Amino acid sequence: MSDIKRIALIIGQSFEYGRGTLRGIHKYAQDKPWLLHRQAPDDDALKFLHDWHPSGIIAFFDSSMLPQYQKLGIPLLVLSDNNEANDITRIGTDDIAVGVLAAQHLLARGLANYAYFGTKNYRFSTLREQGFREELARHGFIPNVLNVDYHSKANSSTSRWTPIYSSLREWLKKLPQPVGVMAFNDSGGMAVSDICREMGINVPRDIAIIGVDDDELRCNMAFPPLSSVKLPTEQIGYRAAQMLEHIMESPRYTPITTLLPPVQVVTRQSTDVTVVDDPDIATVLRYIKAHAKEKIDIVDILAQVPLSRRALEQRMRTILHISPLEAIHQAHMELAESLLLNTDEPLATVAQSSGFGSVNSMIRIFMQMHDISPTAYRNINRLPDDVKANRAKPATKKGNTASRAKREK
Repeated sequence: MSDIKRIALIIGQSFEYGRGTLRGIHKYAQDKPWLLHRQAPDDDALKFLHDWHPSGIIAFFDSSMLPQYQKLGIPLLVLSDNNEANDITRIGTDDIAVGVLAAQHLLARGLANYAYFGTKNYRFSTLREQGFREELARHGFIPNVLNVDYHSKANSSTSRWTPIYSSLREWLKKLPQPVGVMAFNDSGGMAVSDICREMGINVPRDIAIIGVDDDELRCNMAFPPLSSVKLPTEQIGYRAAQMLEHIMESPRYTPITTLLPPVQVVTRQSTDVTVVDDPDIATVLRYIKAHAKEKIDIVDILAQVPLSRRALEQRMRTILHISPLEAIHQAHMELAESLLLNTDEPLATVAQSSGFGSVNSMIRIFMQMHDISPTAYRNINRLPDDVKANRAKPATKKGNTASRAKREK
């Protein structure tokens, strides 16, 4: 019994980010002599730590609390990049990449206007806005931005939205339509969706909405269901537990920050729209969608419309900000990502079933689009036990991705 280590998890469970990281930590700890105890990151957390005397702490809290936790002198792993201190080991999400991925998803809908709904209280929102802005700027767009005073409750699934709704309602009234809105998380996306419904604004025709976290309950409670950027929360939790074990065993460790890329966009009805008035381009998009599992090329597309290759290229870049070949690759990529995440199929089968045709072609395009190989994508986004658990599990169709390789600094 003396070998048992007490591990304190100062993590809320009202949001998917906390629940997902807890699942990952639990998976890692299953064969460890660890006693896990979760405590909400509220006013009682520090008292609990003083009384319980844990061997290590994994925590997700407001950055202002960091000095008080460091004073405890207990090995500490922080689940976020919301504090810029360099003397603490942290793991979290590459939030700039989250914003880039959301922007790419909305850009592919051919929208003429873009907007970001965020909060000035959390650094992750600022970083997501930065990525969103930068990707839109590459295509000549500047988003309309609203940042509100938002504080989530650590021990509750609800937040103080009432004073925010007035500002959000006035902002949405003034946005030019059609517009694609990225919300800083799924709660923000639900707020946008609720107000649109109250005001009679059609989602996604007039306002397409994408959130962050892929909290299935929240996303499916929205009307219509909310598209969302899926974060690697279980992987973050699993890696956090690994890193804490290292810290406990190596007192002279060098603090590092590890950021994992977002997994993909899970597309639901809130962004299920492509605003294309050009009938030829609409025909092209329908063809690509219908034949995504097949190995198609530009010649196949040109056979569907009375356009030259140059005219097709120019129109698609003007309307959708991508080339015909990129549109084909994106359609194949959605299928490949789903197979890599949800099945244990070998790469050759994945390549054939997603329309790439060959493993080499799939690897080459994966590297071009994401700077990461299909195998690395699968390994990063699945825990060691997931391969067995997902064997022969049917794939489910999900959204686009712009995953970047993990970055450690």
